[in-house]
Amino acid sequence: MVPQTNWTKLGLFQARPDYSDGVYYSDSAKPSAGESCFYEAMANRSVVSVREIVHQFAGNKTLSTDNKISSWIHQKLSRLPGNIPQTFNLTYVSRYIATYGVKFALDRAINLPWVGLTMAHFCFNPPAAFYYGSQWMKYDYPIFVKALDVNSFQQWPTWLDGFKSCPHRAYHEYSTVIIHLYKSNVNSNKDALGQKEDTHRRVTLKKEHLHYTLRSEAWTALHVFSRGYCNTGVYQLPLYQGAPSQVILHFLSQGKCISIMNSLLRKEMVSG
Repeated sequence: MVPQTNWTKLGLFQARPDYSDGVYYSDSAKPSAGESCFYEAMANRSVVSVREIVHQFAGNKTLSTDNKISSWIHQKLSRLPGNIPQTFNLTYVSRYIATYGVKFALDRAINLPWVGLTMAHFCFNPPAAFYYGSQWMKYDYPIFVKALDVNSFQQWPTWLDGFKSCPHRAYHEYSTVIIHLYKSNVNSNKDALGQKEDTHRRVTLKKEHLHYTLRSEAWTALHVFSRGYCNTGVYQLPLYQGAPSQVILHFLSQGKCISIMNSLLRKEMVSG
């Protein structure tokens, strides 16, 4: 047997070339547009030490010394035979960058209390301009989810829009996404003539006038940020009856979404 120290001398081993040598064929592994943006964000992010970030990953655990931090990291990275790998929270990989903003997708609703056409839109609170009258909507239009899967059930509608990009969203510690669902009949201006004003809500979107008759409504809210980072995950949220009032929207802008919603439920200001 030839000693490993002699492999190179005898031509039995050849060192891998450097990437700078240009000999690797990488066209089949080109990064996607999202991966390129993520790489740029990671390359330009501020320096964050392990001591700073580990407490956000650990949650309520007290890691007061480097030894405790090292033990916790070792525990998280260890995988015992037969065990499923532990989940990794992507929220705290890169700090929020307003230039790239937020991406949000509404996939489906489950067990709606009505049968019929369900329309949906979402907006950010603050400012939640949609709920303060048409004179404010020009400052922050709601984003409508339009690609309804016609093969989905009416009480379990599915939307195929995928992620909606919302760049240049200013960071607000208690920012929430307000998701609004409603059963409705959509009418043109001509069809809406002669109808009572209180049965219609008029929306002006970039000079397009729509009237839709409200039958039933439901809404929910999701916290956007977490200590300078944008929450990343898949969520199943409870629905609340009606539409959020301006008072409720104000409360949501003043504290953590889950705490505020629990408080509103206890005070019976919202109902599921």
